[in-house]
Amino acid sequence: MIPCLSDFFFASSISSSLSGQLIRFFLLIWK
Repeated sequence: MIPCLSDFFFASSISSSLSGQLIRFFLLIWK
């Protein structure tokens, strides 16, 4: 369970940075 949690944490940290850029991109489109 611990290795799975660490993998989830690692993936979430990467996806969070990617989603941040996507959110900025969508905000630029919406405005």
